[in-house]
Amino acid sequence: MLAGEQNRLEKERQFRELEVLYKQLSFLLDRLNNYNTQATLVTGFAFTAFSADALQALPYDHQPIRSYIFCFFCTLAMSCAITCVCVSSYLMDRAERLAMNVSVEKAVAAVRLWMTTIRRLYILSLLGLLGSACLLVRRRRRAHHSLRLPPTRSHRAMNRSLRRAERRRRTTSTRRTARASVTWWSASSS
Repeated sequence: MLAGEQNRLEKERQFRELEVLYKQLSFLLDRLNNYNTQATLVTGFAFTAFSADALQALPYDHQPIRSYIFCFFCTLAMSCAITCVCVSSYLMDRAERLAMNVSVEKAVAAVRLWMTTIRRLYILSLLGLLGSACLLVRRRRRAHHSLRLPPTRSHRAMNRSLRRAERRRRTTSTRRTARASVTWWSASSS
């Protein structure tokens, strides 16, 4: 009876350990799925940042180094995010097969081994996206400010003459309106 009780306790312990390993594996696979989803979003944003509009706004003539750095950051974001998606998808598939065919313990070990690589790839893709966004925003802000010309004497003189012409037009139209109302009143009273 003591041997049977010991056997039952051993099986319960193994079952609990296996249950804990399954929970660990499902937690790690969920994290891989989250990295996969977020890296897919980063890939989409990086492709959007690398669009034709953004490439036309770059100062290739005046500041070629900034343009090349922008292209480097976009390429870094896209390549790291795509690699992160591919590696995490492959690892999820491989871990599920290992858990079904070999053992859950080996599947958890394999996922833990590659998790730091996937995290680093994801962080690199975010840094690439952040760098390209900063360069693009800075370029667009400078382009927006460069469209405004500083006022010169000729601009000030032109603005003064436009204001004078507007004042004359207003006073002339006010006088006409006043004359019309006076003639209407005098015509209606007689």
